[in-house]
Amino acid sequence: MRKTANLLFFLLILILTACQVSVDMGNSKPEATSLPAATNTPMPLPTETQKPAAPDGWLTYQNTLYGFEISYPPEFQSLDDQDSLSGWPNAVVLLYNGGQSYDIAIQVWDSQADLDANFPNEARMQTVSANGKIISLFNVTQEPENAAVIATFRLLP
Repeated sequence: MRKTANLLFFLLILILTACQVSVDMGNSKPEATSLPAATNTPMPLPTETQKPAAPDGWLTYQNTLYGFEISYPPEFQSLDDQDSLSGWPNAVVLLYNGGQSYDIAIQVWDSQADLDANFPNEARMQTVSANGKIISLFNVTQEPENAAVIATFRLLP
């Protein structure tokens, strides 16, 4: 009889402890964390001599309307058709390497204020001012090869 009483007491303590843990977990709220403020970082205006050479075999997308070009590996696709751009109203080209997201979005804005209103404090974006417009290069997926692609961006003479 004493063993049964001890066993019941032990089970009661175990159940009460489990209930308390469950209640504590249900009431817990994630701690707020503050992230450092980021800003859209202007890139230096590229010149013909600053353009890094794209690796052999890379393709080049050129946009004469906004005066820029960018090179990318052959496994990427440059998408500039209206169906692909529909979710990116300011995009002129999306570079895509497969997966669930476009890798790099190049968008054109009328002003820095317009860009900031749509992407405030976006640290994954670099911008260039050209011909009265702001061109943003948004490193969406932050894959390692994206930096090499973005480095080939240059304004046309």
